[in-house]
Amino acid sequence: MRPGSALAARAPGRANGAVSGKLSRELCCCVTPCSVSAARGLAASPRMAYTLRVEAVQAVGSVPILEAMGIRVVEVRPGFAAAELPPEPNVNHFGVTYAGSLFSVAEMLGGLLSLATFDLDEGGELAGFVPLVKESTIRFRRPALGVVRASASLPDDEVARVRADALATGKGEFVLEATLTDAAGEVVASTTGTYQVRRLG
Repeated sequence: MRPGSALAARAPGRANGAVSGKLSRELCCCVTPCSVSAARGLAASPRMAYTLRVEAVQAVGSVPILEAMGIRVVEVRPGFAAAELPPEPNVNHFGVTYAGSLFSVAEMLGGLLSLATFDLDEGGELAGFVPLVKESTIRFRRPALGVVRASASLPDDEVARVRADALATGKGEFVLEATLTDAAGEVVASTTGTYQVRRLG
């Protein structure tokens, strides 16, 4: 995203609370400040940070199963995404977090990070591109109890390479590692996923 993109143009209305119904209620309980790096070409302002956050919440809400799982975006900025998975309704018959829920909260970070990092919006540099996952593996390390936090990041040099590849070939591929921790900060699982931002059609 960059100043002048369709996302930036929509910032004023959303930053002033022009969000409707369910989204407004969700934002009240889970919006937290996030930073925006000017070095990546984004406006380093609370308004743009808020708008980016709203887009992330909408992305989760657009996938009904993620919303049903209660996944909350806690931080999103270019090159970084983090989300939380609540215990309910994600507890299995042993009383620990269901393995499939752990996988889901980690896998979706690739999409969130792509939306926050690459200008996929209408009129943007990579308009018409979508984030896709090619493959993903998970390693379970210990049973998870309580709220689980999943986070993943992509270094600046990788962001630049993916963008260049996407513009040159119609797809940019990257590997993303996510770490999942419990309320005590213990690592409960880790994932490695191969993602693409790819032009469709």
